[in-house]
Amino acid sequence: MKRLTANYENLSENYRIKQREFSSQYAHLYAVRLLELRPILEIKSKEKWGPEVPLKALSELDEHSEKEAIIIGTVYKQQDMKPSILREISDEHNLLPLPPCSKYISDTDQLILEDEIQRIKLEGNIDKGLFVTGVVCALRGYEDETGKFIVSDYCFAGLPNPEIRPFSKTSKYVAFISGLNVSGSKSSEEAGSLLALQMMTDLLIGQLGTEITQEDVTKVVRVIIAGDSLSAQTKDRSVLEKAQYLLKNTQAGTVDAIRNLDTHLVQLSSGVDVDLMPGEQDPANYLLPQQPLYRCMFQKSNHYNTFHPVTNPYACLVENRLILGTSGQNITDIYRNSEESDPLTIMNRTLEWRHLAPTCPDTLGSYPYTDRDPFIIRNRPDIYFCGNQPIGKCELKNGTLLVSIPKFSETKSIILVDLSNLEFKILNFDTEMLDV
Repeated sequence: MKRLTANYENLSENYRIKQREFSSQYAHLYAVRLLELRPILEIKSKEKWGPEVPLKALSELDEHSEKEAIIIGTVYKQQDMKPSILREISDEHNLLPLPPCSKYISDTDQLILEDEIQRIKLEGNIDKGLFVTGVVCALRGYEDETGKFIVSDYCFAGLPNPEIRPFSKTSKYVAFISGLNVSGSKSSEEAGSLLALQMMTDLLIGQLGTEITQEDVTKVVRVIIAGDSLSAQTKDRSVLEKAQYLLKNTQAGTVDAIRNLDTHLVQLSSGVDVDLMPGEQDPANYLLPQQPLYRCMFQKSNHYNTFHPVTNPYACLVENRLILGTSGQNITDIYRNSEESDPLTIMNRTLEWRHLAPTCPDTLGSYPYTDRDPFIIRNRPDIYFCGNQPIGKCELKNGTLLVSIPKFSETKSIILVDLSNLEFKILNFDTEMLDV
């Protein structure tokens, strides 16, 4: 059976780093973020609150007047629980380090708004648990006699208006996969994971299932693998402290892991276009945006023009559907620094903020841009995905399908999205559910 084809365009040039320069301060990144989003928020705030509420800079506020005004700036969240390099060196002073925790929020957290000139503490009708550092917003309220801004309401930039594009009425699917976590170990757990991975591979290339199933699989026109394809075991920093003669097993495990991954990638690439994104555990640069993995690591897949190492974040146009997403670091970091726990809710908030990763560069590593912020969302996506999440979920929100891709190594699940109508399917390859 012949596989369907689809129009495709890679739109990730914005995330490619052409010249690496690390001498700049991160303040430039916040400055260009506020500079670009300020005009949008000025319009949004006037639409929401009307022209009678004046727009002021922080320096223009009057603490002796309770007349409300609108201010625009970047939120800074002061968190006592947030990791700090100063705390990391506390062992040198015989101090107890903070215990590890899943969230870095507490009741003592405070919100501060900064513009180009100064900053002010925020109080009033504002939920500090829902904000994170780096969010640009407009606030309505007044400055009290103590110098704090008492918030009565707030608004965000929101998503850009949708572009009108003709969509195909023929069902064509994009498969979303994440968290393969392939390692070089020979444990029973790894064997089970590789068996599920092989089943998934065989299904997508049409070598598994009934004729009806194989006919449906021919509608899969692209596979997007959203990060963490290799296990964390292959990136164990403790090996740097060991003698070379002790590293043989670790090095062999890493080589075996890449070889195992390459085996499955070459099978997939022989039948369908595959986009491979780097993740936190993969051999790529740590700072966002992560650059494509080197093709030379994949000696078999490298020979196929259907194998595409891409950036993280990644944006593309498939059958006129704008697809945008990450390998999950941005959503996981917001989870740690806010009260939100549901990945789809966090994803929707990033769309409301019009920013993929507002916590860059505060708690999430980022390249120190000086002239632009590549993480600002400048076009409304039709599909917005996030990899390496605990569960697989999808939800259509304001015309955008939010896709939370589960870790395959834990759930044995992938997600198929129909580009014609944005309907989705979750397929499971759990070998324990099969009859032996």
